[in-house]
Amino acid sequence: KTEVKEVVQEVLSEKKMEEGISNSTAALKIPTAPPMPSDVSSVDMVIAVTTMRRWTHDRQPSPYLYLTELINGVEDYLTDEQRKHVSYMLYNVDKEPEKHVEVSQLKNKLGDRMEVLVKAPQKPPSEQEQEAKVALHYSDGITREITRQTAEWISGETRDATNLLFEARKRAPYVLFLEDDVKPTQSVISKLNNYVAELKVADKNDWFMIDLYTPKIDWGRNPLHVNRLERYDYECCTQAMLFRSDRLLDMLLFETLHPSNPLDDNIRDFSREDYANRGVYALVPNGFEHIGRHSSNPEKSSDTVEHQSINFVP
Repeated sequence: KTEVKEVVQEVLSEKKMEEGISNSTAALKIPTAPPMPSDVSSVDMVIAVTTMRRWTHDRQPSPYLYLTELINGVEDYLTDEQRKHVSYMLYNVDKEPEKHVEVSQLKNKLGDRMEVLVKAPQKPPSEQEQEAKVALHYSDGITREITRQTAEWISGETRDATNLLFEARKRAPYVLFLEDDVKPTQSVISKLNNYVAELKVADKNDWFMIDLYTPKIDWGRNPLHVNRLERYDYECCTQAMLFRSDRLLDMLLFETLHPSNPLDDNIRDFSREDYANRGVYALVPNGFEHIGRHSSNPEKSSDTVEHQSINFVP
């Protein structure tokens, strides 16, 4: 709770500075998306990933190197020019960060192009606290009973994403937020840059987020209506998203005020609260596919992938 309060205070402080309320003249300047250059590969972005070790359902270490395959899948298709404009920020949220060896290996490989943040140690809950049951209230009116461990995992994911995005937005005009168990399409950065350019040419300037992984689900308001260059009624899932740094502050404030909600619920509710100015578009075919069978929460691990893309071309 202390961590969330500190983030709320920092976000509010920056919000006041942006609105001219503060008397300070040292307001942080958030990168603003520049006019689209003719060479779209020169768009600056930071790829931000929250990561921790994953486990099988029987609490054994996952044999899959999800993070390594993700970063290599992006990096291997970058041009020399794109490498000058694409950087990485990993947020190691593992309870024992030194044991998440993929992070250190990737840092050694990419050097100054990769920044690593490490989550401060948290007091582990007792076994009794982990097994206690709590009620989770969904926006559709349904209440589900889940273990306290799972409830803490959900709220922890929201806080982790908020903290990471808050830092990443200071590094580049675009933030590509990824979960570490996704697979990119070939040349995903080129395809993403081209889509941003298309939106600009089409005079679509109302967006704060581009959805890069659209799940094939049979619930929600309008989850299967996804068309290129049309507004997308975002419903679920946070596997892959591109944010505009200069429009992230309001969303981060919304998240810090709703820390117990899943991240995707917060994004959906935030976008629908002000439809005119908080547009979401979707890249189709999707830029990423969800491949994670094993979760950081063993309770959610299985032999199958929970959900996959509505339209993905490797």
